Amino acid sequence: MDALNTLLLRQRRGFRAFMAKLPPRATTPIRPISQILSRFRAMSLDENGSLRTGVRVALIYGLVLSILSADILAGPDFTFELTYLIPVLLSAWFTSRNITITTALASVLAWTVADIAGGSCHSSISIYLLDLGRRLLLLVVAALLLSRLRRALENERESARTDGLTNVMNLRAFYEVTEQELNRSARYSHPVTMAYLDIDNFKSVNDTQGHSAGDRLLRTVSAGIRKCLRKTDTVARLGGDEFAILLPETGQEAARVTLGRIQETLKDDVRRSRLPVTFSIGVLTCSEKLLTAEKLIREADSLMYSVKRSGKDSIIYAGEAGSGGMRSYAQGRQPDPRPNLDA
Repeated sequence: MDALNTLLLRQRRGFRAFMAKLPPRATTPIRPISQILSRFRAMSLDENGSLRTGVRVALIYGLVLSILSADILAGPDFTFELTYLIPVLLSAWFTSRNITITTALASVLAWTVADIAGGSCHSSISIYLLDLGRRLLLLVVAALLLSRLRRALENERESARTDGLTNVMNLRAFYEVTEQELNRSARYSHPVTMAYLDIDNFKSVNDTQGHSAGDRLLRTVSAGIRKCLRKTDTVARLGGDEFAILLPETGQEAARVTLGRIQETLKDDVRRSRLPVTFSIGVLTCSEKLLTAEKLIREADSLMYSVKRSGKDSIIYAGEAGSGGMRSYAQGRQPDPRPNLDA
């Protein structure tokens, strides 16, 4: 399926390049075709560029019908028994368990129809039912084994992208998500906001109350942040006592509301735990694809350190303006100058 997604995207890019080389008059009769292809792509692919579940199911059932047709045309001289496994295995890998079981039933039905069309017969109805059960068992067991393998690989992949202590994203996964959101932001001209949060006096908690208290504090902070976020927002632990928050389609005013709520929630949580910590937060909003994920995180980190030098326990908001990297600061506090990270 991933190969098919890549093929569709390559064909679209090639078609666009071909259209760009043609004179305006020559493209007039082709434009309706381009619009139809664009609509077909929008119907077939989700926002992540993957085939929608309905399209996958249609392709899999089309494959079942194709195998049935080939089996009937080939006649009894060729055996297609193992071929009926293919759509079931594809369904197990790319769809849900319920769809996979339904696909197995459809494959067994097609297999049986092909046998009847080829003149195959059994000596009794009991033997026929046993043979039918054998086929269904073969397909279902193979599908369940592959489905379990897929879940094991997904769990392993997820654990490689998750911080083991706080159960939020780690740095590697956060870079990938941030890069995707920056590309989406540039494509649709939507703002994106990055916040970098550091726990003030975290070392004193470890030194005076032990590392177990520090671990509990990190879990409390991550849970408090997640309570204030939408499903589309992302939080990650970047290491130590530092967290990053990505807010897609969020301008500076909306970011003020969200980060203010996060700050108050975290203060209430640590107050109940009687921990002597506060939070320094740097917030950067971009309205254009001016930075890579790495530079965006570094810029937000720079703002956070400006809060640290200015007395801690506050938030600085900044907006990226223009390709020169000029930033406008809010919250009534001008951070100390730092080197231009775009240079």
